[in-house]
Amino acid sequence: MYPFLRVFYNIQRAKFRSKLDFKDTAHLPMRVHLTDLDIYGEMNNARYLNILELARWDLSVRTNLLDTMKKKRWGFVVAGVSIRYRKRLTALQKFEIQTRLAGMDERWLYVEQNIMRNGVQHTGSLFRTAVLAKRGIVPTKELFAAMQVDWQPFMPDWIKEWHLSDENRPWHQ
Repeated sequence: MYPFLRVFYNIQRAKFRSKLDFKDTAHLPMRVHLTDLDIYGEMNNARYLNILELARWDLSVRTNLLDTMKKKRWGFVVAGVSIRYRKRLTALQKFEIQTRLAGMDERWLYVEQNIMRNGVQHTGSLFRTAVLAKRGIVPTKELFAAMQVDWQPFMPDWIKEWHLSDENRPWHQ
């Protein structure tokens, strides 16, 4: 089940946290809820995606991206993700999600997210995201202009390789 109340709570909480620049890394403290667990007593793999989404909402509020999107009636889309589960998270454990804009091009924003506990990485992920208008994907240059932020695309080699690998994957019709 989608955690609507948790999303609403985290968006409201983000409004009172410090503002961030797009070059900053957001740090969101969290705790594993009992409803996050699977039958093995660890956080369910699907719940990780929900939890990471909460942190992307936090980043969007704190950078004023969400306000810009509301004004323009734009929305978010996730168009790809790569995630690696390295260590378990179990009931009631505290952890932190680190979220940052790791790269961008003319169309996509690449968001890197890491789940850390006591200085140890438990999960690492990379999301290919975009902002959507009724006409389709909003070019990142237009997005940043609407936010009155200097648009400077950058793409680390490891993200370029991930993107190319995904583009070269055979897709079935």
